[in-house]
Amino acid sequence: MLDRKELNELGRERISIEIDNLDDRLLAILSRYGDVKDTGNGISITSLRVDKKDYPNILQELVQAGYKVRKFEPSGESLEEYFFNAIGE
Repeated sequence: MLDRKELNELGRERISIEIDNLDDRLLAILSRYGDVKDTGNGISITSLRVDKKDYPNILQELVQAGYKVRKFEPSGESLEEYFFNAIGE
């Protein structure tokens, strides 16, 4: 079930990141780019404060800071996509 904030985020761009060496410094770096949430499997950045063309700069900064990035995936999900994912189609 979606809460109100998650419903408002549907269709907006987000970045999903999986990093082996997650720590507080990483969260501080990523918080400059948007709202950061630890998803248990990785990090999700929503309410992005960076242009899409600058997304590679985020990845570059993480690698230069010594982080081992396994996944860096910008995406957006519409309400329709959410619905079909929820019902398994």
